[in-house]
Amino acid sequence: MTGMGRKQRLRRCIMCRRSSPKEDLLRFVAASEGIEYDTAHRLPGRGAYVHKGLSCWGKMLERARWEHAFRGAARITPEGLRLLQQHTRGEVPEFSA
Repeated sequence: MTGMGRKQRLRRCIMCRRSSPKEDLLRFVAASEGIEYDTAHRLPGRGAYVHKGLSCWGKMLERARWEHAFRGAARITPEGLRLLQQHTRGEVPEFSA
């Protein structure tokens, strides 16, 4: 517990399966137009969490965890694709809240 008896909100990374505070994770949401990066952690819908570090984020390119996390075929939105392309070029994606 933290502070005045309030529980810390933990979420599980879909790649490494470790639980971490949700502030330390990136959230992606299955939306009607595809998978969206949820910068504010507030979009409605089924979400999946991935650690910000390249060890977990980088694995997302190699493994098909989106389909499992979102229970079916999933396509990524243009913004999500841009982040993935940055990573493949060796750039660290910019994640700002």
